[in-house]
Amino acid sequence: MGDADDLPAGSWLVAAFTPFLRDLHAQGLSKITIRNHLDFLWVLGGEIIRSLVMEWEDDAHTALVSALACDAGPLLRDASEAEQLRFDATCRRLWRFLERHPLPPGAPVPRKPPRRAAVRRKGTPDSHG
Repeated sequence: MGDADDLPAGSWLVAAFTPFLRDLHAQGLSKITIRNHLDFLWVLGGEIIRSLVMEWEDDAHTALVSALACDAGPLLRDASEAEQLRFDATCRRLWRFLERHPLPPGAPVPRKPPRRAAVRRKGTPDSHG
């Protein structure tokens, strides 16, 4: 489990993700689809907390923007290609939502940074692994 130091960032992420989940519900998506997005948001939140613990990022907002910056989510450890693609779809959908809706009070609206170079996945052409 997490550490007490993770609670402020985790609380901020819950506040940032909740309107997105409500929007999915308002669109009339099935419970299974919403649950799948919720599961991937949980994974994304874990990756963001990890980036804060490892001191790759300074705050949850910066970590969220960095995680969504390349039209996909962060590369997951031990995920199949199909799982990664579904995770990336949730991350893209979240990013589009955040472009249209403000983040929790005190957090700036993210502006997408320049597109990063495509990440080569294991087993794809031109990959070295």
